[in-house]
Amino acid sequence: ILTAILSTPCTGPLFPPLMLWAQTQPTYVGLPAVMMVGVGMASPYIVLSAFPELARKFPRVGPWAELFKHMMGFMLLGAAVFFAAGRFLHGAALYWSLVPVAVGAALYLMGRTIQYDAGPRGLTISAALSLLLVGVTTWWAVTFVSPVKWEAYSDELIERSRKTNIVLVKFTANWCLNCQYIERTVFHDKQTAAALAR
Repeated sequence: ILTAILSTPCTGPLFPPLMLWAQTQPTYVGLPAVMMVGVGMASPYIVLSAFPELARKFPRVGPWAELFKHMMGFMLLGAAVFFAAGRFLHGAALYWSLVPVAVGAALYLMGRTIQYDAGPRGLTISAALSLLLVGVTTWWAVTFVSPVKWEAYSDELIERSRKTNIVLVKFTANWCLNCQYIERTVFHDKQTAAALAR
């Protein structure tokens, strides 16, 4: 059970699409497909329990594997900050909350690379990854400013607006990926914004 919980950052991008696909299939196809994920996760433990000498032949974890693990920790920290900030921030401000996490991850990556004395090639790769990490996160926050001017919901505003305008009420949640996708692709579209303004 603990392994299944700890594996969610790894299986997260793959398992939901599999579940969606499996729901569209007959039961005799969809159910075994989902069960095979469990079989795949359990099989290494079964094999290593049956042949413990194999575990001793695994390569030892080195500094770069540790660094990779720590960088994945920054991804989890980013997710935690995103969902926590979603309680207080909305729109572009929510995405700006991720920029300090990206900067912290980039500085940590560069610091560890220098500490491990990776040489010019390692420093170049780390610098490129750091710039990419901070650049993409900042670009995402900058471009998330919506051209549609939304107003906070209130009964009075609805009643007042209904007398002169068509009213569009947007239901959304910061944790809802579908909502964020619609926000990004529909309400950030200039033609949509112009149509709403008309």
